[in-house]
Amino acid sequence: MMKRSPIFLAAVAPLLFTVTMLAAPPAAGHEGVRQPGCIPVGEECIPFDEVTENTEIYVGWHADQTLQGFTNFNSYAQWLQSEYGVTARRENGRVVFDFTPGESQGITPLALWGTFYNKTDFTGTAFVLNPPNAFNDLRNISYPGGGNWNNKISSVTTVGGAAGGAGAALCARVGCATPGWVLVVDNQTRLQLLGGFNNSASFVGVFAG
Repeated sequence: MMKRSPIFLAAVAPLLFTVTMLAAPPAAGHEGVRQPGCIPVGEECIPFDEVTENTEIYVGWHADQTLQGFTNFNSYAQWLQSEYGVTARRENGRVVFDFTPGESQGITPLALWGTFYNKTDFTGTAFVLNPPNAFNDLRNISYPGGGNWNNKISSVTTVGGAAGGAGAALCARVGCATPGWVLVVDNQTRLQLLGGFNNSASFVGVFAG
């Protein structure tokens, strides 16, 4: 089987459609969980409200529904590899993910998609993205009724995929440029974005695996 190079821009035609006033069905194995009021980073806990698009913080949503934060990218990349088998690197001031970790391990990717909502509690207008794809710039994705999807995501669900695998990535800046927050969530999860993460994403991608 031919090995794919890490995907930054969408390498295959993404499945994208918008839905309005849609509440996502419960994801198997997870209930909707609201995070605590801060992100643990070492011995500190950074409040969500203190995070902005300029905050250099790298966050993982654990499979056991807890958060882990990092301010050092290399530590975050090591954590992603250990937790999910996901490769991430910095290139020209941007974070680049391999959105096909299952293939690199010789695993046939399972069906998985991410749904991104404009309201909390998984309601309102939404779009669905299939793997292994990423939208570098949500300003290029039309929003129903006018405008675009930049800074409009308030909650996320990921459906299907291998249990315990990576589900989706969101970034504060176009192209996942840094400094700016970076968030990776697992498969089969429902996540409400709080504080500086809410209505602040400019990049999304969905992992196959």
